[in-house]
Amino acid sequence: MKRVLVIANKTWEVEPMLNAMLNPEFKPEGLLVQEQVSRSRADEAEQYVPRATISYAEFDILYEIWCIQDLMDENKPSSSSEEKFKSLPLAFKFRNRKSPDLVVAFGTAGFLMPYNLQTNQEGYVESNNGCVVIGSHIFIHDGHPIGDENPSSMLHLADKFEKEISTKTLTLFFEQLISSVEFVKNVEKRFLKPYLNPSNEIRLIINQNLIGLSIVNITDYMEYGIKDLEGVKAVVGSGTQNEIGSIETTHGIIKILSDSPFIFVSGITDRVGHFNEDLNLRKESQNYACAYNAGIAIAWIIPEVNKFFKQPAA
Repeated sequence: MKRVLVIANKTWEVEPMLNAMLNPEFKPEGLLVQEQVSRSRADEAEQYVPRATISYAEFDILYEIWCIQDLMDENKPSSSSEEKFKSLPLAFKFRNRKSPDLVVAFGTAGFLMPYNLQTNQEGYVESNNGCVVIGSHIFIHDGHPIGDENPSSMLHLADKFEKEISTKTLTLFFEQLISSVEFVKNVEKRFLKPYLNPSNEIRLIINQNLIGLSIVNITDYMEYGIKDLEGVKAVVGSGTQNEIGSIETTHGIIKILSDSPFIFVSGITDRVGHFNEDLNLRKESQNYACAYNAGIAIAWIIPEVNKFFKQPAA
């Protein structure tokens, strides 16, 4: 049986995703979540279990929906990259199951405004708040690279950070997504409009080569403005020709824990450099709407994964 892991970052991100996957008006007709729990520690006999599972006997595929925050030590900061890295193997090695055939990283993120990196002057671009980005490349930038500079998160992996990481080829899968008019239409027509500075055209942005930029070791949201731009400069300085698709904290941590094929799905909540005005004034509703949009995308991606993995008739 093929195994697909969908891994969300925070509890307030996994809940909207599951809401979208359970709502008959927003999910594909045949999508049926067979097993669900309110939180991963609800099962006393087995402390760490997925939030939900979906199985398709006809395709021989099992989906597991996980939330990293559920797995973490509750006494540690929920934004600690170090604690996320330590906790995630509980999902990957759950019940000694096989390595996943596909890993999907899920979360909310910022979208890059064009900058002149020499002058820090921002260029004009319309907001992409509410859009959903799907890509597969990763770049991890260490926001606090000096030892114990941030004692709440000291994840330092020199061989994994400050370089672009691609995945095992999923070219045919991305071509399938992009070419499926029905997939794009069914997702986009269900998108919600976030309250703060929404995009004029809330849409899917799909490109295999888009980079998910993860800024790690940041536990203070007030640092986002500075550290995000540091990460952008690191990506540009690497010489890559690929564009940044989203900027957040966790997609990269999920990626480096597995050699399996990988994609990320980011719900865009804010423009990089505009965190306060795009998010903080109504963070609950802004985060919910954008995470829900990304959850809609996940719900409709699942049938596409089924088609992609479909076994030829015996």
